[in-house]
Amino acid sequence: MRLKSGQSILQYAALIIMIVGAFMAMRTFITRSVQEKYRDSADVFGQGRVYAKGGLTQITSLDGQAAAVTATNQTARRSCADVGNNVADLKNQITALQKVVDNVENNAADSQGLNNELTGDIQNLRSSIKDMLAQAGYNETLASQDRQEADNKLQQADTIKTEIEEIKKANPECARGSSLGTCLRIPQLQLQIVQLERQANVLVTQAVDLEGRAAELRRSASSLTRAANGLETGQNSGTADRIVAGRGYATDVRAEIKAKEDQIAKYKAWYPDCSL
Repeated sequence: MRLKSGQSILQYAALIIMIVGAFMAMRTFITRSVQEKYRDSADVFGQGRVYAKGGLTQITSLDGQAAAVTATNQTARRSCADVGNNVADLKNQITALQKVVDNVENNAADSQGLNNELTGDIQNLRSSIKDMLAQAGYNETLASQDRQEADNKLQQADTIKTEIEEIKKANPECARGSSLGTCLRIPQLQLQIVQLERQANVLVTQAVDLEGRAAELRRSASSLTRAANGLETGQNSGTADRIVAGRGYATDVRAEIKAKEDQIAKYKAWYPDCSL
């Protein structure tokens, strides 16, 4: 019984070995058959176009026979057309961006020109203020001199009045209208007093006028100073900031133009056979 069981196992083993050997012998033929089926399927989907090295397209029939070889790759032509369109779009964008840069720079230049004019106006205002203050100071100096001279004349008049009183004390008859020579000096001295007082009044009037003009000049200078300060504040916070912002924006746009030019250069390097 044991002998029959061992014989059966040997028979099964021999059968399995023969089957495996048959498959091993047929493996090459099976593999080629499967690959052929894959090739046929690919040809069906590719409509007979097969990639060939060197940029050629090989046209084959569905049974695998070569029909013709074209010298120009249709796909390559379409790629050049697409890349050319992309490059053309980039060039148009660069042109538009360059116009933006030109406009921004022109506006910045105009703003800079206005800013320079404004700076000139402020400087003129400052110069006028300086002249006004100088004239006011000069008028005040003249007024002070006039007042000093008026005080001197009034002092002279007081001196003469004192002299008249002394003459009257020394010559009582002068009070009764005596025609003595000493008494005759009194009217002359009184005339001098009137003239001195009149001159003093004129000098005081001149001093008041000069002081008034000096005060008016200082008020005008103060108003112009506020105006100049306001212009400078507006210049610093407005025009200058707009110029800086405009030039910064122009720099950003130039960077974008440079990036697009670099992209065009890359396209030219990637597709040397395309006329870009």
